[in-house]
Amino acid sequence: MAAPPSLDVSYDSLLKEVGSASSSSSVSNVKGTQVSPRTLASEAFRLIQTLQNQDEDPSHLSECLFRILSTVLKPLFKTLKQSSITASGRKNYYPDSDLTTGRFDTSLFDESSKPWRYAAPWSIDLLTWVLSQYHRLPCLAPRLNTLNSHFPLLVPPILSLIDDDNLHNKTRGFHLLTTFTSLLSSCSSDLLLRTGLHSVFLDALRPNFTHLPTLTSEKDSIMLLSHLYPAYRSLILASSSNTKPTIHTPNSSLLPPSKAHKTQTHLAPLTTLLTTHLLPSFPYAHDHPHLTALLLHHLRTLILDLHIYTAPHLPHILPLLRQILTNPFGVAAAAAAAPHTLHAALDCLEAVVGACGVRVRLDYYHDDDDDDEQEEKVGGRGGEGTGWAAEILRACVGCWMVVTDEYEGQARGGKGQEEEEEQRLKRRLREIVQLTEKCAPELKEHYGRLIEADGGLAELLGVKHT
Repeated sequence: MAAPPSLDVSYDSLLKEVGSASSSSSVSNVKGTQVSPRTLASEAFRLIQTLQNQDEDPSHLSECLFRILSTVLKPLFKTLKQSSITASGRKNYYPDSDLTTGRFDTSLFDESSKPWRYAAPWSIDLLTWVLSQYHRLPCLAPRLNTLNSHFPLLVPPILSLIDDDNLHNKTRGFHLLTTFTSLLSSCSSDLLLRTGLHSVFLDALRPNFTHLPTLTSEKDSIMLLSHLYPAYRSLILASSSNTKPTIHTPNSSLLPPSKAHKTQTHLAPLTTLLTTHLLPSFPYAHDHPHLTALLLHHLRTLILDLHIYTAPHLPHILPLLRQILTNPFGVAAAAAAAPHTLHAALDCLEAVVGACGVRVRLDYYHDDDDDDEQEEKVGGRGGEGTGWAAEILRACVGCWMVVTDEYEGQARGGKGQEEEEEQRLKRRLREIVQLTEKCAPELKEHYGRLIEADGGLAELLGVKHT
């Protein structure tokens, strides 16, 4: 899966953009202030040069960033009031109940209420560049103290971008939120929890998961979702008591599930992200292989984050992966045009085996007489007694047959890149089968019947066929 295009801003390009704005002919003042965008651009130009040329003294750097936020960006973003936050940058638990200020307020469509978008579009690049400068501050105390003091000035602009109706501005907002929450995590800050703004950001992000085909084009969906999922995940991790990006710690693996959940507070919101937003999105991406590959990429990330706690969701994940890998009229048939989609699905399957190896064992579902109760508890396959190892093998066998048929038809016109891609896919399928065998050695007992049905599966299963 290719990385999304970078939205970072370089010093030279920002200086050129702000310098051009400072010499413009616009003299009208920003609504509610006594300054014009040209004046603000001139001040920003001066401060940017000062910040770039000064030494690495944390106090000087912090002061210069504060002046940019307070004197340049704040006047541009304060005209549109955020009812969800207070002036001090905390969650507003008692928002204005006046219906005239609700979501259908006509002032939302007034261009003068968004000077950052219409009168000073350079302000978005300036905010992006400012956030990128905090890494110059040492970790822990200096960075944490600076973020605490700048927090009320950073939240409103980011929320304004996320709430904007322009998809490109939304995407920039997601990117800025990811950068901001990563900074908070780097110094183990609990600022989002203390201010209550983690829920405000979550509420602002949730509606954007519906930007899917056909109401949204595949290109726009990919642009938006490629930054939305990382922003949501980074926000969850920065808002949890355990800010580490994964749960793969020796101590947590020794805890009972109930206690482990208490020490890993990000598990519940990550599970909600998986079940409420990510998995329901796949049906809308059925005819869009590139969007499907993007969703699979984020599915793998969540599987690795949740680790063994992915197990209760295997009844939904494994059939989904099998459908993608074995559908000859869907994504699998386009293997030559979009092979990354198949590889993304195989990445997810491999992640499932690695994270939930204990749950894919064949004998797990009939350890005792309480088969039905045990299967219901862990998501068993309803009395077949085959466990999830058989479901994984079923997906690999189906994908092997589809890929073989697909590339055999193409090979008649000549060998080359297609043959290399076929061998690469088959090699990965063999590796996944071998990983599954280690978790469930009893799986080999069923190989004989599969090879009798199709001798070509001997290569996949690693069995000599005569």
